[in-house]
Amino acid sequence: MKTVFRGAVLRPPSVGSASRFALVWLLGFNLRSVLLAVPPVLPSIRADLHISYAAIGILTAIPVVLLGLAAIPGAILANRLGPRIVIGSCLLGLAGGSALRLVPPETVWLWMGTVILAVSIALSQPSASAVVRSWFAPAVTRANAIYTMGLSVGGVIAASATAAIALAIGWRWTFLFWTVPVLANLALWLRMPSSARARTTIRITGIQHLLRDGGAWQAAVLFGCQSLVFYSTLTWLPFRAMSGGNAAVALALFSMTGGGLLVSLLLSVVSYNYAKSRAFYVTSSLSMIAAGLSVVFGPTQLLWLFSLILGIGGGMMFVGSMALPAIQAMSPDEVPDRAAFMLSVGYVAAFLGPLFGGTLVDLGHSVAFAFIPGVVAGVAALITGSAYSLRRDATPDHVEVSVH
Repeated sequence: MKTVFRGAVLRPPSVGSASRFALVWLLGFNLRSVLLAVPPVLPSIRADLHISYAAIGILTAIPVVLLGLAAIPGAILANRLGPRIVIGSCLLGLAGGSALRLVPPETVWLWMGTVILAVSIALSQPSASAVVRSWFAPAVTRANAIYTMGLSVGGVIAASATAAIALAIGWRWTFLFWTVPVLANLALWLRMPSSARARTTIRITGIQHLLRDGGAWQAAVLFGCQSLVFYSTLTWLPFRAMSGGNAAVALALFSMTGGGLLVSLLLSVVSYNYAKSRAFYVTSSLSMIAAGLSVVFGPTQLLWLFSLILGIGGGMMFVGSMALPAIQAMSPDEVPDRAAFMLSVGYVAAFLGPLFGGTLVDLGHSVAFAFIPGVVAGVAALITGSAYSLRRDATPDHVEVSVH
């Protein structure tokens, strides 16, 4: 049966649709929780393994740059194998890579396991974008908000709870703790109905043409800037707040990730077409700049407040930029191309934040210097968001999809 959806008219989701929303939400949860369970224990890792701040920055930068480098291969794999196989395999790799970080010698396997889990996340993300477009064609923006809400919830829980978990079982075993929901997600993913599996197969047309596409570059810059701010801040925030103890660290991380979650929750229920709004990106950029400067120069007692503002601003830009590949695409087949391009350029640029931040700390002997790259990225996002062109968005006024 073929149905045409026009404008913003949405039908109540069926039971099957509700289960798919839940599955996409859980996928987002696991793609973020495993990564964000690391920042709360970075001070303990540095103390136990006796490594420099630059090495800590590299440990965070490795996943970020691999998220970018493996995005295009992820789109190719989605083309050849289909999103179901790609995502299922990547969930298995995510659990395995996380667990491998427990294997001695830690100075080797901590990095090797991080590489494996980061590649698994990166390879799965183009397929995730294709699944959102294919399953929820008449409500792409809302489905994207639910997917990113899963990412946000995973980040909030992992960032705020891991410190307490580490006190009970040690920082090493927190890596294994966060593999449990990943394995549960894998089991549910493999139990999808056969009809859902077949309808998510996608085709890749190539990304070379996107090198000359201004809209694709704007999406990549916006995504890259917020990613740099996000990962750089999460890396160094525990060091900035540790003078107040574990409670201060947990509160600062909770405030930042909670701010992003608050944005995702709000945008998942409103009809505001935020992803096409220039004012939306300008407001997000200004929030990140102001909060970043406050983290550098403001009193540490108010880090939780500065982190909250930064999380809200970054969360706005994250949700908006994540929706752009599906919105700008002329057809579902083009979504993986745009998603892979945005993720590749954005994450490769974002890895400079933790890397340069750690180098600045070692040179300047102050953790405050680590937040300077994030402020610079906020300015770049402001310039790009101010010039955002609505005419680049290619989503038609009505979308024709097959309903089964």
